[in-house]
Amino acid sequence: MCVLFPLFLVDSPRTLADLLCIGFVYRFISTGTIEEKIFQRQANKQSLSSAVVDEKEDVERHFSLDALRKLFLFNENTLCETHETFKCKRCKDGRQFIKAPALLYGDASTWNHFTNGELRNNHDDLLRAEVGLPEVSFVFQYISH
Repeated sequence: MCVLFPLFLVDSPRTLADLLCIGFVYRFISTGTIEEKIFQRQANKQSLSSAVVDEKEDVERHFSLDALRKLFLFNENTLCETHETFKCKRCKDGRQFIKAPALLYGDASTWNHFTNGELRNNHDDLLRAEVGLPEVSFVFQYISH
């Protein structure tokens, strides 16, 4: 079963676990939309919370004041602005070459991520079917089990 809901907000691991009992959950966000900007803000708030509560040290990827000002500027020359804002250390030339040591539910920057061409190596049949199609330019993947 595939749940497609554009304003899907999973606010707790329990909610996610309940949804995963029925199958895969896909959240589609169009590049350059307000929904992508909201997702970026959610990621920012989560990482700031982790830095304060858990005393995490990876503060380089946090939004700077300048980045927050640019949050609502449209960038049409990107595959995934969200990935660019994460300042990913596991990618080289836009391609993930180091797997995440752990996929953290609340931290999308730790999730696996793929450009469209890399989807051919994904285990998910639905995502593999999108290879070469322009509608899916980038994918973040969280695997809970």
